[in-house]
Amino acid sequence: MRLVRIAVVGCAHSSLDMIYSAIRNDVAHSRKMPQLLLVNGDFQATRDRDDLDSLSCPPKYRRFGDFKDYYLGKKEAPVLTLFIGGNHESSRYLSLLKFGGFVAKNIYYLGKSNVLWFNGLKIAAISGIFNDRDYMKNDFESFPLNQSHLRSVYHTRKLDYLKLLIYNQLILSNNKINNSINPNDPNDPNDSNNPNKQNTHLDIMLSHDWPQSIEQHGNLNRLLKLKPFFKSDISNNNLGSPLNLNLLKILKPKNWYSAHLHVKFDATFLHSNKNKLLNQNITKNDNEYKRRKLDADTKIENNDEIKLNLLN
Repeated sequence: MRLVRIAVVGCAHSSLDMIYSAIRNDVAHSRKMPQLLLVNGDFQATRDRDDLDSLSCPPKYRRFGDFKDYYLGKKEAPVLTLFIGGNHESSRYLSLLKFGGFVAKNIYYLGKSNVLWFNGLKIAAISGIFNDRDYMKNDFESFPLNQSHLRSVYHTRKLDYLKLLIYNQLILSNNKINNSINPNDPNDPNDSNNPNKQNTHLDIMLSHDWPQSIEQHGNLNRLLKLKPFFKSDISNNNLGSPLNLNLLKILKPKNWYSAHLHVKFDATFLHSNKNKLLNQNITKNDNEYKRRKLDADTKIENNDEIKLNLLN
């Protein structure tokens, strides 16, 4: 597989100009343009006033960001941008694209849950945040949204979750069928010795919510130092989504990126598989941590990191 250069952003909050400017500035120094930008929710694709009214946030924070210019074609994303939904979205617009689609030139919404290929990488995604009251329900909201539906429309539903589980079962079934038909076929794309072997595992998983209890697999002391008010949720095992934890265990993606909680946090989740431990890299991306000065012993080094400040 050839090298694919990817940029990852946490919550965008429609600050596309700043994000793309930071990428261009990085390219000016590194001369390496990313082939793909991943945004982990709160994208806020607002086109008009009705879209703005479907944004779940206090009215004083409802404002048109940069997206409208990209939607109207006044500006164009310099890199293919894939994004998922969070809990601060233009729900009216995204509800039209439940299965994904382009919202502007070179900007693609991954839908409520999805899996796609990009240059040999397999990328899966699930939008929204978990809520135990709405999880078992179908989509029941109607537009224009009332105040209750404004806060429920972005909740992850069972069908969004089950789609990814069914996809995983299809992959496993397909592998078993191929192995039974051509167990010794040198041209079999699923043969581990075949250089053209298909990528049957997920390379990247995107979610807005963290996987539940993932804080136990990273530097918990540093996390609590930065976010002491997480302590209660952590003690009650309420931090993160139980659905995402199950997906983590079942899909076993090589890398998982989340946002939502406004803190930088890295974790390694170890899967037990036939007495072998498989490393799982989990990164919670955010735009606040870049303002903080970390202690030398906890500082995370990333030579390709692009500095952003989205706290305007």
